[in-house]
Amino acid sequence: MLILRAIWPYALALLVGFVIAYAWQDNRYTARLSELNSKLQKASQVAVTQALEEQQRQSTAAETQGAKGEETVNQISADIAADDTGERLRAELASVRKRASRENASLATQLVTARQTIGVLTHMLESCSGFAGTVAGAFEDARARGLTCQAVYNEIRSNE
Repeated sequence: MLILRAIWPYALALLVGFVIAYAWQDNRYTARLSELNSKLQKASQVAVTQALEEQQRQSTAAETQGAKGEETVNQISADIAADDTGERLRAELASVRKRASRENASLATQLVTARQTIGVLTHMLESCSGFAGTVAGAFEDARARGLTCQAVYNEIRSNE
């Protein structure tokens, strides 16, 4: 017990020192935490403000580009309306279609004529082939008679 009486004031001083140190450290950490929270809020507000400004800038740029695009489309539409190229091309296409239909009719007529011509030429070829056979037969007959005549003539000549 004597030892307890001797160290009691030191233990009490140590305990009071710990409490004071804890309170001081807590106050210091609380101040630091408050300072960090304040910086975080300021940085957060700056980031949000910058994001909103960037969004506004992009929105304005998109609207500007949209207006320019509409203006360009309107200009092109006006140019197309003013330019008679479309009508000229439509007229030319109609002309080509009419010409093609006339040429198709002409080609159909030519095809019928060509078929008739081929039929006539085929008939003529068959006729000529038959006539050529007749002429060839007559030629062979005449040749055989000529050879016979020649042989008889040679025989007669050799007997003389």
